[in-house]
Amino acid sequence: MESDKNWGLAAVGLTGTLGVIALLAALGAMIFGVGYFSCSSETRTDAPARVSEPVEAQPVPADDMVGMGLASVLERAGLEARLLVFFERGGERIYGVDVHGAEAIEAWELLRAYTDESGFYPVILGEGAAVRLHRQVIDGFEAPSVILESALIVDVDAWREARVQQYGAPPRGAYEFVSPQQVHVAATTDVLTGAPFEHVAIALVPTRSPWEVPAYLGYGGWNECPPPEVHVALMKRWYQRHGAEIVSATQDTVEMQVARPPIDQPAALELATEHYVYCSDIVYQGTGDLDALAAGLEGAPMWLFFRD
Repeated sequence: MESDKNWGLAAVGLTGTLGVIALLAALGAMIFGVGYFSCSSETRTDAPARVSEPVEAQPVPADDMVGMGLASVLERAGLEARLLVFFERGGERIYGVDVHGAEAIEAWELLRAYTDESGFYPVILGEGAAVRLHRQVIDGFEAPSVILESALIVDVDAWREARVQQYGAPPRGAYEFVSPQQVHVAATTDVLTGAPFEHVAIALVPTRSPWEVPAYLGYGGWNECPPPEVHVALMKRWYQRHGAEIVSATQDTVEMQVARPPIDQPAALELATEHYVYCSDIVYQGTGDLDALAAGLEGAPMWLFFRD
């Protein structure tokens, strides 16, 4: 991707020193190994919703049989939000819903429960403006099918070693395990106030495989962010090893729900190395060293990646 299209994890929203300070202040407990996000229907109620623009998307056309079928599934599931067409990728439509931030996690869980039936996997894109931003850059990416084919030949171990050589060995420190705590999913709230967004976009991607989501979103390939095919290959590996599933992919962060986190120090350090080469900011602007990152991964039910 060209530099003027680098909206992704860093170029829109919280950027620069102020953005890092705000993000660390709001998420500090998690980032420094005290706790990790847990997918839960609970949300803060001590602050009014933060005004955000509605999702810019079209209703599903009456002649769209796939969309109408998906809308029928969502209706049976009891989701009241109206199904919309967010954008198209490689000849396939990415659908989605516009929900209140206080209801977004419950909506995500419901949509995830119906993925096998619907054939669509949900991912939270953040506040309503995220859909418009995706639409502005989506034509610059290869088709999802091309990205998925490229992901099949990615040698994750070789890529990891190359990134270690590129970045250098991460700083080391003390491994001090702290039991993870449940906190809120960042993608649904204002990082400065903790208030839920008035509008949150949840995309419905035409796959049952969580690791394929970056291919359909064209996610990555700017600055130090890995290209989409590496996202796919890494997330498939993490799904197979840890049951990790993507929950959100916003302008600044990626969050993943984890069924089988590492349960001892060696496994946590091995995983932490992969997280470091995937997103080095979580060390250099977060935990400070690899051991603190690893200690936070041990037993953690949610992973957060952020880029400045």
